[in-house]
Amino acid sequence: MVNLKSFLAKSAVRLISAVSAAAMCLALCSCEPKNSLRDPVELDRIMPVLLYTGIGFGNGTQACPEFTEADIRKMTEAGITDFILNTAVSPIYYRDIDENGNEISESKLLCSKEDIDTLTMEDLGVDSEYELETKKEQIKSNITIQADDRDTINAQIDFEIELGKRILSVNPDARLWFSFPFIKIDDGAEFYAQHYMDVIYPKIKLAFSEEEFEKNVCGMYWATENASGTNWNSENLVDFDNPVVKAAKYCADIIHEDGKTFIWIPFTLNGKQTERSAIIANQTDIFDYVFFQPGYLWGDEKEPYLDIIQNSVTNGVFMNSNGTPYGGEKKSNTVIGVEIELDNKFITLSDGDEYLRRYNGYVEHFSQFKHDKSMAFYCSNRDNMMNPEVFELFKEWFN
Repeated sequence: MVNLKSFLAKSAVRLISAVSAAAMCLALCSCEPKNSLRDPVELDRIMPVLLYTGIGFGNGTQACPEFTEADIRKMTEAGITDFILNTAVSPIYYRDIDENGNEISESKLLCSKEDIDTLTMEDLGVDSEYELETKKEQIKSNITIQADDRDTINAQIDFEIELGKRILSVNPDARLWFSFPFIKIDDGAEFYAQHYMDVIYPKIKLAFSEEEFEKNVCGMYWATENASGTNWNSENLVDFDNPVVKAAKYCADIIHEDGKTFIWIPFTLNGKQTERSAIIANQTDIFDYVFFQPGYLWGDEKEPYLDIIQNSVTNGVFMNSNGTPYGGEKKSNTVIGVEIELDNKFITLSDGDEYLRRYNGYVEHFSQFKHDKSMAFYCSNRDNMMNPEVFELFKEWFN
């Protein structure tokens, strides 16, 4: 026979436990939506110049015109002290390394067909197995294999490190950012990121002394200039379910743990890609500095972006043409800036006067920022930048 008092006591305990569990669940569910924001950090004003170096011939050798010691001294004397060391091509291979940075494998694809086969319906934003397999085949058709597999991320970062060391030999106070190369297979971006953090970042840490890593190695540059890829979920402020953003966040979380900063320089176009880039800049702390490319140097159709970016830099939030922040009120600590663009076409082309006219549009819109805002600078390769006529214009931004 059931003891009524015992039954009621046990039932009360179960009820209290259930209420406690429900309360805990409610507390968890009522938390703020997840996001990629961090505690605010103080960010220095920076003026980084993109320096192109490294591979491109397919055999792991230097393909970019090389900056000389005289070039570095000339830049230092002009007041240029911040540098992004970058590749002009996109390596598709890597080699595993040991704890000392030595290569211990043959070349492997950064994103292989076997990697793509592991992606799920959720990863690719499709609703059926048929759509999944169709999408995988589309992605795999874009994976190419080169005849020579020596153009690896290992070779590329070695060139960047070598240039970085030569810069420090001239100017021990220079600030350096190294690059995570452009991602070719958007939907496989997370595979690239894994190898970037397993190869590129450890090699940088091994190459410089503890003092140099602390003082001179300021962070990394994300060379992929948009947030393409199949998925985009604007409700998910962590990574938007987007493969490129997931990849960037994976890298960002690690370098931020080391107190390093992350730079991004996305392009601007009418449509979803600029909107995505702007929302990432305004609503997440994945990147510390986002410098938007006007693109006006190469065509008059981009002229509206001069005003848009000028207004955005002034207000510290990326806005549309109506002055409305993308994604609503800015939540991030990200610095919003502009990339100044210049090359030698105003000298070499028959319509060079048009290039010079458009370049002067940058001067008119953005020279007001050169003493108090962070800005980035593109001046093509070494032979472009160090052309006397080009460099004369270029150095005006630094005095």
